[in-house]
Amino acid sequence: NIDLDDSAARVLARMADGGMRDGLSLLDQCATATAGELTADRVYQCLGIAGEQTAAEMMGYIARHETKKALELFNRLYAEGKDLSAMLDELACLARDLLVLQTAPGAGLTMLSGVAEGREAAALAKQISGGELIRILSLLQQTMAGFTRSASRRVDAELCILNMCQPELSLDAQ
Repeated sequence: NIDLDDSAARVLARMADGGMRDGLSLLDQCATATAGELTADRVYQCLGIAGEQTAAEMMGYIARHETKKALELFNRLYAEGKDLSAMLDELACLARDLLVLQTAPGAGLTMLSGVAEGREAAALAKQISGGELIRILSLLQQTMAGFTRSASRRVDAELCILNMCQPELSLDAQ
């Protein structure tokens, strides 16, 4: 008896990552915390997630190397109490989607995670090279993996954003 719209169901399915119990737990958590129809925005709010538009906005700043705007957006989301792991995970999902759009343009649409709208993702895919997307994915994965032993997840996330926006900061020979 939960009034659930399609967009909320897609968000919960993506968050559950194939785990039925995880999906049901997330659904129950959101349903008990909200009244009325459960929408994607309510799921984002309940779970402390930045959301689709924010991930696309952040990726646009990264693509254009607008470090100041990316850090300002991150700071606002952090101040609002958004989950840092979920925020970086959404960026990783979006980077993966952009890579899929570049490597499998026609068939790729059915493989997208839904972190950004199709049109928005297609526009972003044209702004970032495949090699840059792989570099971004690697940075995001390394940062998220290090969260478990991090002294300051905020600093780690900020450094990750700096490195994504300004690749010249890296001394990596690759």
